[in-house]
Amino acid sequence: VRMLAPVAEYASGRLSGGLSLSAQLDSSLMPVLESLSGGGSLRSSAIGVENIPAMVQLAERLQMDMFKEMDIRDIALRFSFRDGKVETEPFGFRFGQTEATAGGVTWFDRRIDYGIRFDIPFEQFGTRAQQVLDDLVMRAADRGIDAHPGERVMVDVHIGGTMTSPELSVGMPGAVDAVRERIRDEALRLVRDREERIRDEADRVRDDVEEKVTERIEEVSERAQEELALRAQQLIDGAERRSASVRREAANAAEKIRQEAREQAARLVDEASGPLAKAAARVTGDALVGEADRRAQQLEEEADSRAETIMEEAREEADRILQQGE
Repeated sequence: VRMLAPVAEYASGRLSGGLSLSAQLDSSLMPVLESLSGGGSLRSSAIGVENIPAMVQLAERLQMDMFKEMDIRDIALRFSFRDGKVETEPFGFRFGQTEATAGGVTWFDRRIDYGIRFDIPFEQFGTRAQQVLDDLVMRAADRGIDAHPGERVMVDVHIGGTMTSPELSVGMPGAVDAVRERIRDEALRLVRDREERIRDEADRVRDDVEEKVTERIEEVSERAQEELALRAQQLIDGAERRSASVRREAANAAEKIRQEAREQAARLVDEASGPLAKAAARVTGDALVGEADRRAQQLEEEADSRAETIMEEAREEADRILQQGE
């Protein structure tokens, strides 16, 4: 049993299940482990495990003693073995207020390769783990962003090495995701605010053109045809400058939106801890850059439309000025 399931050395309780296997026998009529094939299942409503080396390391890493002794509830798993290893399908279990999903491979030479995701209430975290999360929150707060990690935190653990000498990799994707989500929302809000300012400026330019056109129509009503033609041309020239200004300001704003998104994406990756968190940060960063590019392009297109409107209105008003002199 310890060869097929080395964790049994650290467990106590009642298990039920089934097992089927086949194997070749050596000259002593003992099974050749590498030839074993088959599978089975285990189930228990309650089982205690304590001092599993990997869990002891995790407890020390996170300063959470609850991993050293776990009263596991409602466990049901399926496994198969072949080619000198036991493969355990992903299965769920819980202990205390923590829920978990685990799965992986155990080789008959006691090497292991397992992944476990824990879903832990935030208040159960030890000082060191909370400091990691608090650092992320403070970095976001420095940029004026409220980014609390939430009431529960996901912890991903990869276990390699052997049962007695495990090698752990720990990440906290759930906390990073929560902070990252708020940072993304804040970045999108900044994009929307900048778009609104550009629209207001374009409307102001349009209103200014309309006001000046009206004033000039009133002024040229008493002047000669040559003066009317000159003023109409000046109107067109002014509209062209304003149209160019609207396009230029929109282009600058669009580039700033894109640049801010790229910087936000880079910061997400820099601030992420561990390979899983960095991979997740890159995905979110790419999405943020794509969304910013779409909004920037929309802003440029709206500016082009407004610039064309300014010119069209100016031409219409210029035509009316010339008609008054006929």
